[in-house]
Amino acid sequence: MKKLIALISALSILAFTFTGCSDKNSSVSSSGESEAEQTVTQAQLNIEPNSESDFVYSIENDEVTITGYKGSSVSVGIPEKIEGKPVTAIGEKAFDGYEELDPDDSKSSYKPNNINAITAISIPDSVKVLNLGAFTNCYSLTAIELGNGLEKICEGAFACCDKLTSVVIPDSVKEIEGYAFYECYYLASVSLSKNLTQIGDYVFYNCYELKSITIPDSVTSIGKGCFAKCDFLTDVKLGKGITDIPEYAFYFNYSLSGIDLPDGIKSIGTGAFTGCSSITKIELPDSITTLGDGVFYSCNGIGSIDIPESVTSIGERALGYTQEIKSTTDGSQESKSTTDGSSDDTPVTVLLSSFCISGKKGSAAEKYASDNKIEFKSN
Repeated sequence: MKKLIALISALSILAFTFTGCSDKNSSVSSSGESEAEQTVTQAQLNIEPNSESDFVYSIENDEVTITGYKGSSVSVGIPEKIEGKPVTAIGEKAFDGYEELDPDDSKSSYKPNNINAITAISIPDSVKVLNLGAFTNCYSLTAIELGNGLEKICEGAFACCDKLTSVVIPDSVKEIEGYAFYECYYLASVSLSKNLTQIGDYVFYNCYELKSITIPDSVTSIGKGCFAKCDFLTDVKLGKGITDIPEYAFYFNYSLSGIDLPDGIKSIGTGAFTGCSSITKIELPDSITTLGDGVFYSCNGIGSIDIPESVTSIGERALGYTQEIKSTTDGSQESKSTTDGSSDDTPVTVLLSSFCISGKKGSAAEKYASDNKIEFKSN
């Protein structure tokens, strides 16, 4: 039971360390429509490089790293060279749209700075890496153009750029680290590099408007919670290079109606599809061996599932369970009382009615069905 409680609450306590991310959810409407006018798209970018004097930078080994921006232009073109030397990196939090009022005060508040007004950024081919939080909290940013020399997008690079609507990641990029596009609410279109190998933890977490994603065959690893809480995500194509779907990968994607699991998938981690209530059918490949705790918990649309004989481990509440508020005899919702006198509205876990598991006799599927009092059909 402790595992189950942890599963249900795991993502509700996520906190992100980049300044300002958790402080504002102002622009997400219940209808899923942006309140910002999207006047710039990536395809329309044609930005001239800004003057060298607009940037703070450092030079090491004849290469330039941009470490800050002091200009006033809202359309920013990163120059390919500064002082005759190539610009190869955007430094840690170089374009962070928030600044701390008093760094020495543990309770210090933050305010938007000049960077917060930037609406479009063009990055030249000379840039190889976008470092930690390079453009985090750029709340007005609607469009970015990434150069064809870019190799790595580091942790939180565009976290909380919540007006960003689309991104094309060039084929030169091989790795996207965790939280890179975390809570980019209106990021509706993403094109991934054909040579990408790794997508980190929570990269597209809570990208509210993202509707489809194609993961190329070159990708061998996706991180936990990578596409969690993408409310309008309906179409996912997994590449053939993925062998493990990590914990919470597609957690509470209400609109996801189905997903094809390629041959070669060996495991699906804890809560990977928890709350994906629109899924009505799932086919597990013969390569799969492990289903984690709550992997299809609260997937109310799945009425039956065939478990291949290759599966040897099925976690707690992995199949056939959902949650609901228990009703009293007068039709009202029943709340549990807590020790401090407040009400506890946590839903109770129940078996889905008429849920059925099919599989081979003597298999892990039959044992799980028997242990959980679920109908089992031998095939």
